[in-house]
Amino acid sequence: MKLFKWRKRLSEREAELAIAQEKTKQLELEARKADAQERLMQMLMTEEQKTRQPTKIEAPVIHPSVVPNGQIAPVAMDSECAGAYAYVNLDPQFYSSFIGYPTLAVMSQSSDYRSVPETTAKEMTREWGKVKSRNNGKDNEDKTDRVALITSELERFNICDLMRQHIEIEMIFGRSQLAINIRGQEDKCDLPLLLNNKGIKQGDLEGFAVIEPIWSTPSTYNSTDPSREDFFKPSKWFVLGKEVHNDRLLTLIMRPVSDILKPAYNFSGISMLQLMKPYVERWQRTADSISDLIVAFSLTGLATDIVLCSLHRC
Repeated sequence: MKLFKWRKRLSEREAELAIAQEKTKQLELEARKADAQERLMQMLMTEEQKTRQPTKIEAPVIHPSVVPNGQIAPVAMDSECAGAYAYVNLDPQFYSSFIGYPTLAVMSQSSDYRSVPETTAKEMTREWGKVKSRNNGKDNEDKTDRVALITSELERFNICDLMRQHIEIEMIFGRSQLAINIRGQEDKCDLPLLLNNKGIKQGDLEGFAVIEPIWSTPSTYNSTDPSREDFFKPSKWFVLGKEVHNDRLLTLIMRPVSDILKPAYNFSGISMLQLMKPYVERWQRTADSISDLIVAFSLTGLATDIVLCSLHRC
């Protein structure tokens, strides 16, 4: 009889312990729900504050090795640029200003951002093209050898892959430049490139190189006469401490900005990553919220009837 009473008291205590554990789990679940709701409210309030704050348009931050020692980048000191910065900041803006090359480089490490420029560049150069000769009918000259020579040179300089990189870099940073490397003209980079026997002799073309915009900034440009064709178009660039004429750089900008914003963007266009930023952030925030909800409501529990099992053993 005493053994039966002892087992009965033990079963009752086990049942009470099981009920207490269940209540603890319910309290933990409620606490998680409350915490998730609080974080959601804080996130919404933060986003609302961001949209209310005006965006300041200012001079871009240039890598310290781009501009030669003793010189200053015109985008930072030009009087016309300074006036443009002041004018464009008169009213609050909804859209962000130039977010900077380091930020864009970090963003390009995410597959959500990187997949767009990579896929676009690959598709734009996937089929590439063929060199053909259009005969005007005035002569019957066979140009097969000339076409074959041009095709072999395009393959030797790997132009297809260079153009793919050229497009991808432009979509990531808003600007990309292809440098033309000529043998024996290393000290003449600041002069125009002459396309004749005096400028480029046969065999002097060494190749091309893709330059990311973080390594260059305008050196000379017209910011005073909008009636001229070169208005806000750089004629020379500083490329990592060396002045290079615009003829020697094939500049690609697919999404240009207004003239008033060009200095703030280091004379680049709008990066595709910057255009994607609001949409990618919404997607990532939604994916994280769904993951948090799944974790909050995924609780593993084991339900047993301890009282009946104990009585059955008796």
